Amino acid sequence: METTELIDLLSRGEDSRQQFKTDMNNADALAAEIVAFSNTAGGRIFIGVNDDGSVRGLSGTDVARLNMLIANVASQVVRPAVNPLTENVPHPNGIVMVVTIAEGVSKPYMDKNGTIWVKNGADKRRATSREELQRLFQQAGLVHADETPVAGLGAGDVDMPYFETFFEQQFGEPLAQHHQPLPQLLSNMNLMNQGQLNVAGSLLFAKTPQYTLPAFIVKAVAFVGTQIENATSTAATSPASWPTCSSRRWGSLLPTPAPSKANRGLTPRASPKFHASSGKSWSPTPSFTATTSSARRSVYWCLRIGSKSSAPATYLTT
Repeated sequence: METTELIDLLSRGEDSRQQFKTDMNNADALAAEIVAFSNTAGGRIFIGVNDDGSVRGLSGTDVARLNMLIANVASQVVRPAVNPLTENVPHPNGIVMVVTIAEGVSKPYMDKNGTIWVKNGADKRRATSREELQRLFQQAGLVHADETPVAGLGAGDVDMPYFETFFEQQFGEPLAQHHQPLPQLLSNMNLMNQGQLNVAGSLLFAKTPQYTLPAFIVKAVAFVGTQIENATSTAATSPASWPTCSSRRWGSLLPTPAPSKANRGLTPRASPKFHASSGKSWSPTPSFTATTSSARRSVYWCLRIGSKSSAPATYLTT
């Protein structure tokens, strides 16, 4: 970093990505700053700079002391350890140490006391709410939404005929020949945890998931063939080449209705089956949303998005 770039950055003041410090002597205070940047979007600490952006400067002795402090804090006080980078930038008033902290990949980070810090504007604060902590774990890939247990749904709520069919198609052997108990099998397939079906297991195999997961749906997109091409293909736009849409237990496929102004631009492969209780039927919108799984079970769309001249053909099933 050149002096001119440093002066430009300091003139912008503090924000969520840069913090000014006149000096740093306290290991816990430095750890809190590093943790906050690691848990948020990363950033820089400018040491030797007053809060108003004016440069106080550091001496050579200060630089040596700070390098040792930063190394110890990053490896011993911050958990898990991080690897900040330091750069000494010259300024007419003295040296400014720029400490760069990257956004962490092992969130949440915490100090030696177990406190989780996050940036809050130009300042920092403790993360204490359950939802905020869950988001940090999700960002690190430690918690996945589809693995969240669903209270009230267990192995007894699995639609066994459908699960047996799926199991035989997927693994090539009847479920009856598999001697593991059903709860253990579901756990091995990452569909159950501690006796409860998770969100994925409930949506895919539960008999009536709409009562416990009323706002969840499953969407799938199918493309013609195994390659994505930009050129228009006659085969891709020919109805004979359209993929066969397996209805599963979504209702039988009905004859294709005549195009209308309401569905212009959408060539229906099959019309949806009207569901009396939910009132869901044809929708001209390319992206469909059903509010209950009962609608998901009884309504089946297989639509080609775009006009016949577009390629590759794209299908949406819901």
